[in-house]
Amino acid sequence: MAGARPTVRIVAWDGSHNAFGRAHTLADIAARFATPSLVAPLFGIGGPGLWPPLAGQVGHPLRLLPGRPLAPFLAGLARDVADAGPVDVVHVSKPRLPSLLLGMMTALAHGARLIIDVDDDELAFVGGNEPLTWDEAVAESGVHAGASWPHDRVWTCFAPTLVPLADAVTVANVALLERLGGTLIRHARDETRQPPDLAQRLATRRGLGLRGDDVVLAFVGTPRAHKGLGDVVAALDRAGDPRLVLVVAGDIRDAATATALRARRGRVQLLPDQPFSRVADLVAMADAVPLLQRPEFRVSVAQIPAKLTDAMAARVPVLATEVPPLRDIHAAGALVPVTGEGALDAALAKLLGDRQAFAGTVQRAGELFAREFSLAANADCLAAVYRGPIHADRRQAMREVLLRIHRHAGVAPPGWLGR
Repeated sequence: MAGARPTVRIVAWDGSHNAFGRAHTLADIAARFATPSLVAPLFGIGGPGLWPPLAGQVGHPLRLLPGRPLAPFLAGLARDVADAGPVDVVHVSKPRLPSLLLGMMTALAHGARLIIDVDDDELAFVGGNEPLTWDEAVAESGVHAGASWPHDRVWTCFAPTLVPLADAVTVANVALLERLGGTLIRHARDETRQPPDLAQRLATRRGLGLRGDDVVLAFVGTPRAHKGLGDVVAALDRAGDPRLVLVVAGDIRDAATATALRARRGRVQLLPDQPFSRVADLVAMADAVPLLQRPEFRVSVAQIPAKLTDAMAARVPVLATEVPPLRDIHAAGALVPVTGEGALDAALAKLLGDRQAFAGTVQRAGELFAREFSLAANADCLAAVYRGPIHADRRQAMREVLLRIHRHAGVAPPGWLGR
């Protein structure tokens, strides 16, 4: 790759829901120094097509594959990998079996460097406690009705055992860095895009029917129970101030969150999924962004939602609980801590008294964004990862895993993989 822009294929495990967002961010970072493309199967978990916020807005070449049960998915992989053509690097976004199969097949077929990116605890989403060995996964697949699909719980619990086969690992936050090692690649955003000015902010607020004296909290993303929206609604109810309003922009698929929001007494405005191009405007019109990751949920101890970076880039204060993935950002003084009884109420009272109450925090967040959360800052780190070596000793283990999976599914492997 020396002297030329490397070609990079970034693989998402499903293009139909928000998992595609991290893959797209990696492509945005890579575009600063490489020629990226995206590939994703569509299993329809989030709907029939591409994840709505990015539908029609993907700024990189994109190849969508049919999401199928394991056997036909495997049967089509060799052709899919060949049709996509050679690349220097394949970067797997999230260690789920569909993306790992695509990534490993690409690495072996084209001699590409294999990078695996981890930005969540995937087992937490499927109720898994520990990764499954191959024998355990095969045993469970025999009694688990959904195991004919590569994104099923059984294969999701097996997939983390394949991460050591990568040539390198990237992670999205310090909690995952401590757990897995690798290189920290943030949920980055474009530093060349100027935050919306005051006139744009006011226009966005008027378009939502908000009043001039409203104190607006904006949640733009995927509402789920672990993100603490119920806690925000309860705080609004306790405050009892008609100026406080929570704007939630994102389809609600979580029953507990839906119940909490619909049982509200305070002002809550619900919007459907929004185009990615509108996220900056919706975040910038807010007086604060609530990021109340609840520590009792396993997801919260491994995840940083991308809306944190959106808020930092827009110079909007973030009200955040103190969970492990945010530890370094809290230490930098770039977040408003709201852990503990009464902390959120106190923060809202400050905002009601003075919308600029957290100006110092916002300034530190803006400086941290420029240093660590911009596309430019992360591009330097990612370029170094892509320049690293291919570990030949891991290729044979990768080949053996793929052959084992083909045999289990009853699918003949391509000739170049062996028998």
